[in-house]
Amino acid sequence: MSEEKITSIIEWSGCHPYLTQQSLNIIFDSNHQLESRANLIDKLLQYHDKDFSAWWNAEHLSSCFGEAERKVYCALIQNRKGTPKSLTQFTGFNRVQVADALEVIAGTGVIRYLDDECYTLSSRLFEEWVIQQDIVN
Repeated sequence: MSEEKITSIIEWSGCHPYLTQQSLNIIFDSNHQLESRANLIDKLLQYHDKDFSAWWNAEHLSSCFGEAERKVYCALIQNRKGTPKSLTQFTGFNRVQVADALEVIAGTGVIRYLDDECYTLSSRLFEEWVIQQDIVN
């Protein structure tokens, strides 16, 4: 596998173990026939649609996004990175609520902690799915 393909998988999976594993499975199951990154991304979005929908919509489960996590994640999509303080203005939540939501989202692996309380998007695949659902404010 080329270095470029490995870098692309890491970028799109965000180092999320499940997403990385499934990306590799799809590549190897297709015998490397997915020539372009666009084809691979489309295949991964199709494959993970139900997973992502469950993460986004099953609020009552501990590994899923509640209202606060959904709003904070959408604010991150619009701003690319943020702190609990900076994201309060986009969510209507106080700093503690935003910080709690950021910790939950970071625990899923679709965002990551940078430094000085700053978080950034990590999984471009999940971000693309959210954008395609037309649910970003």
